[in-house]
Amino acid sequence: MAFRDTTMLWKIAFCIQLIGFILALIGFGINYLATASWGQKSANGGLWKYCYNGDCLDTSDLLTYNKYSVVWLDTSKGMMSISLAAEFATIGLTTLAFLSTPTKLIGLCTAAVSGISVVFGVIGVAVGAGESKRVLNDIGKTQMFDVGASFYLFMVAQGVFLLAAACHGIDSRSRSRQEPNPSVT
Repeated sequence: MAFRDTTMLWKIAFCIQLIGFILALIGFGINYLATASWGQKSANGGLWKYCYNGDCLDTSDLLTYNKYSVVWLDTSKGMMSISLAAEFATIGLTTLAFLSTPTKLIGLCTAAVSGISVVFGVIGVAVGAGESKRVLNDIGKTQMFDVGASFYLFMVAQGVFLLAAACHGIDSRSRSRQEPNPSVT
């Protein structure tokens, strides 16, 4: 049975990948890349909506109306989407190893795809948070901003996937099980 052939490190990596993916999805979906509050006023902005004192507008519409470039929004959404797709692929590769005989190649591929997801995710969320803060600053005319829950959740998820990449990399190098020898029949 293939599940028995996987190491404890591989199983731990799989569990943390699931946790990381859930955190990344939540961070991607909520609108708190940047937040601010001053006096009785508050604002938050994300990839999907910007809210000011409880009134929300679509992010793309707000940017277009105020003559901002939407390139950063598309870039951030795209990079974070690629990251999520790579994280999903990482979970798929890990599941493939559970269903078949795990090999060093699957371990290295899983580590590489997980690493790629981290690079795209960090760049995407950094662009989104930075630009969200800039837009909120212009709208609210204040410098009292902080990165929000979306940023933190997505960054924690990237840290988790970096840890998963390390686990898969270590597992592929130090695996105690023997690789099948194709020359032996």
